[in-house]
Amino acid sequence: MHCFSMMEKIKENKGINVKIERIRELSFQCNELTEVILNKLNEKNISFGFGIKLNPNQNTKEFGIALLVKYVFNDGDLVEDLCGYEIECVFKVIEFDEAIKIGDNKVNIEDGILSNLLSITIGSIRGMLAIKTAGNVLNKYPLPLIDPMNLIKQLKTKD
Repeated sequence: MHCFSMMEKIKENKGINVKIERIRELSFQCNELTEVILNKLNEKNISFGFGIKLNPNQNTKEFGIALLVKYVFNDGDLVEDLCGYEIECVFKVIEFDEAIKIGDNKVNIEDGILSNLLSITIGSIRGMLAIKTAGNVLNKYPLPLIDPMNLIKQLKTKD
């Protein structure tokens, strides 16, 4: 058995020491599904939308990632939001000043570090969504595997 310390280095990223400080729910909303949607619902007509907000705090050496996931029903003529869930994962970054640069309303962080932290955030919201949708038909449609690098590319093109 291998034991891990509460503070693990992201080895491939210059030995940056990071730990999960806290995970918190920001919002959850699930709409009641109409009979029309319930009868047509399948994995082909559910899409997922994402929103990401980076929340660095230089004073506390914390780096938060707020992630919003939306389930959307899209069957050609009928498009409807089914569910929305937002959480924030806050990470303690010991070498904050080396790893994260803040200026002019922009956050600079290496893609590898951000990818690791975003992957943890995605995994967290996936599990929390499974718990929140227990007993709901949406529970049969878990959040799919997501490449964090694709989300990072989209985040960069948005700027």
